[in-house]
Amino acid sequence: MNAMPRFKWRRRLTPRAVLAIFLMLFALSGTGCSWFQPKESPETPTDEGEKTATPEKEAADRLGELLKSASEKVKSAKDFQCLLVRVEVVEDELRPVEELDFYQRFKPHSLRLEWVGDRFRGRKVIYVAGANDDKVLVQTGGLSGRLTAWITRTLRFDLTSSIVKSQSRYLPDVAGYDHLVERVREIYTEAHKAGLVSVKASGPAEKDGRKTQRFDLAFEPTPLHLDTSRMIIWFDLDRSLPVHTIRYDRGGRMVEDYDWRNIKFDVGLTDADFTFE
Repeated sequence: MNAMPRFKWRRRLTPRAVLAIFLMLFALSGTGCSWFQPKESPETPTDEGEKTATPEKEAADRLGELLKSASEKVKSAKDFQCLLVRVEVVEDELRPVEELDFYQRFKPHSLRLEWVGDRFRGRKVIYVAGANDDKVLVQTGGLSGRLTAWITRTLRFDLTSSIVKSQSRYLPDVAGYDHLVERVREIYTEAHKAGLVSVKASGPAEKDGRKTQRFDLAFEPTPLHLDTSRMIIWFDLDRSLPVHTIRYDRGGRMVEDYDWRNIKFDVGLTDADFTFE
C-alpha cells in the first residue's frame, strides 16, 4: 500500500502583514493592557523621615530636646532657689544624705547654702565670685557654731583649700544648678554624636507631686564622658527641667545623687542674701 504523501506548509508573511501585526501590538501596549506593562518594583523609603523611629532613637531625641530647653530656661533666669537633697562620694567616701536650702544668683555667680537636715544642721556657706577676696565664707551649726560665730564672726577659706575640697565633689565656683544642666548636656551631647550612649525612657510618672519622665543612659567605656558609665535623669515635663540626677562611675558605683525639689526661678535675690549679717 502506497504511503500518503507528506506536505510541507510554508507560508511567507508579506511586508504588509508584518506591518499590520506591528501596528496591532503597538496599539495594545498603549491601552494599559497588563500584558505589555512593565512590573513596578515596590517603593522603598529613601527619606530619613519615612523610616520608622525606634523607641531608643525617640528617647534620645526627646532627651536632647529637654536638655536644650532646660539650658535655655536657666540662661534666661536671674536666680534660682530650691531644696537640694544630695548624696555624694567625696574623697572616695560615700557621705550621708544632706538636705540644704539652695540659693543661687547666676550673674555674678553667687551661692548661699543652708543645711536644714540632720547632718550639719545650721551650717551656712556663702560664695560670691570675685568678692570677699574670692574666699568661701562659712558659719557652722550647733552650739559650737554659735560660739565660733560669736568669737570669729565668720570662717573664711581659700577656694581650693583642703577643707573646702573635702565638703563636696564640686568647688563652689563650679557648683550650682546651671553648671549641672550644662555638664549633663555636654556629656550627653558628645557621647550621642559619637554613638557611645544608649537611652531608654520610662513614664510619665508622678514624682514629688510632679509629672516626670525618667531617662536611663548607658555609656560606652571611653574617656569622652569622663568617669561615667551610667546616668539616670528625671525631668519635670510641665517645666522641661531636670529635677533629679544620679551618676555612676565606670565601676558602676553611684558617685552623685542630686534631688532638686521645689525649684523656683527669679525670686529676687539681692546682694544682701549673699552676706552674713
